[in-house]
Formats: sequence, C-alpha cells, structure tokens
Amino acid sequence: RLLRTLMTNACTYICHYCPMRRDRELPRTLLKPAELVKIFLGAVARGWCDGLFITTGIPGRPSAVVGELIEVLELLRATHRFAGYVHVKLVVGADEAQIERVTALANRVSLNLETPCGASLVQIAPEKDLSRSLEDLAKVRQLVALERKERRWGRPANPLRPQGASGITTQFVVGATPDADQAILQTVSRLQQGGEVHHVHFSAFRPIIGT
Repeated sequence: RLLRTLMTNACTYICHYCPMRRDRELPRTLLKPAELVKIFLGAVARGWCDGLFITTGIPGRPSAVVGELIEVLELLRATHRFAGYVHVKLVVGADEAQIERVTALANRVSLNLETPCGASLVQIAPEKDLSRSLEDLAKVRQLVALERKERRWGRPANPLRPQGASGITTQFVVGATPDADQAILQTVSRLQQGGEVHHVHFSAFRPIIGT
C-alpha cells in the first residue's frame, strides 16, 4: 500500500500532455522534504500505508529538484530509520552523483521516456531530450545491475534498505504523437531485453478542454 504524493505541481516545462505545464493557470503548491516525511510517517503510524511513491514537477533546475528528493530519502532512511519500500520518479538532468544517491536509497527508480523517438518527444515536450533521458536511465540500470551482482556475491543487505533494488520503471504517453503502437512496443522490448526494467507504464493522452 503506497502513499502516492507529488512534492510540487509547479513546473517550468511546457509538456503538452501534462495538466501541470507552465502555461496553465492553476494554484501551485509544494511540500518541503521535512513536511512530506512527517505526513508520510504519520500515515504509516495510522496504518494507512506501508510505502511511499514520490513524484514531482520541475520548478527550476533538475539538480535542485533532485536535491529535494534526496533530502526526503535521507530523512526517511538515516534520521527516521524507515526501512520500507520507497519508489522515486527521477528527474532527467540530475547530476551523476545525485543519480547514484537516489538509486542507493530508493527501492525503485522511475524515469519517464514518454515517446520512442526523440523527434516525437520534442513535439510534445520541447524542453526534454530523449537522448539525455536514455543516458540517465542507463546509469540507473548499471547501478541496479551492480547492486544485484554484489548481492549475489554475498554483499550484506543495507539495513536501511533491506529489500534492495527492485528494478526500474518508465512511462510512455500513448496517443499524443504519431508514433505507432508497434514502435512503442519495440522500444519496450529493447528496454526489457537490456535487463533491470521491472515494468512499463502507459499513459493515455486526452487533450485538456479549454486550454
């Protein structure tokens, strides 16, 4: 049972499929790391959930946003000794050291690719770069594969994350671009053949009326 939470719905990107994109007029809010952790641990204490799923908008530099995600993870793991399941949606463009830290503290890391083709991605998310997304996803994949290999060789589990790494996930937006289903599924197949991909999400695109 996961508490699914959005750290902030503020975002500087204009992704045409996203209801939180920068050019929409809507109330914006955010949860600071300590506030989010307090809410989550309170929900755990009440028996409402057992784990946490964190995603976020991108209000500014990706490295600053990922820094906030890392603060949440460090508060949970080091300060409050929470050893349960945590799933983090990583923001593309983080520093390499940040990617390593998130992967070391979270059980599962997501990184959305959105489309199977870079040209298609630019049409619906002009600030995003598919090649950079694939690079960051490859870094996470390598880190997860290395941890699993070391565990097989007898490396003890981290007591703050005894479940270890449970694979990575990604997402594709279906219907927002001319990409055929076959192109998306071929990309999914290649990702899964590369290992460490637990599953893939598909999000159906529906235009937002009146925007």
